[in-house]
Amino acid sequence: MEPLVGRHPETLTILSDKQNRLINVVKQVFPGAHVRYCMRHIVANKKTRHKGLDSFAWVVSKSYKNALFRKNMKEPREEK
Repeated sequence: MEPLVGRHPETLTILSDKQNRLINVVKQVFPGAHVRYCMRHIVANKKTRHKGLDSFAWVVSKSYKNALFRKNMKEPREEK
């Protein structure tokens, strides 16, 4: 991967579905890279245990401003 990315891993962001091996390798090879988790996978994995999380999680994940995020976290939504 290093030849594809170049020597600037601080600008690299890796999206993962929380596969620990992939995350560990990325952190080892590109210590400056940002690791983020795929929201679709997080929601799908939690949906079986936490009914109603789906719409709430998507609303909160799209709250890009701090004030909106805090407001949305206080107002959980029921799954319809």
